[in-house]
Amino acid sequence: MTYLKWTLYFLGLLALAIVTPLVASMLLGYFICWQEPIAGPITAITVVGYSFAAAPSHKAWGAIFGFSLGCALAYIAPDIDIYPECHAKAYQKNYIALALTYTAGLLFLGRLLFWPRQIT
Repeated sequence: MTYLKWTLYFLGLLALAIVTPLVASMLLGYFICWQEPIAGPITAITVVGYSFAAAPSHKAWGAIFGFSLGCALAYIAPDIDIYPECHAKAYQKNYIALALTYTAGLLFLGRLLFWPRQIT
């Protein structure tokens, strides 16, 4: 039963890490030209939050694994490292969106792991 829980957790994590940036970019595309600096942190926070909340046990390690997987997927994601067509520096390399994604994920991971939790 434990293997099934961890398998479902991992499949959910992969699905969330793939679907969230696509949906966020699609919705943000109606309002702004360059979606990646906003869609990346939204995805990072969602993936780390899911990893912490959905891990069957060892929630801290689940969140660290989700952050690590998210970092790897963000690094290999296409078009996250170039300016968009509508920008003055179109198609030039930059790492702004990637840095924002890593920073948001790391800050949220730190918040989940080290911020004192309220006892209710």
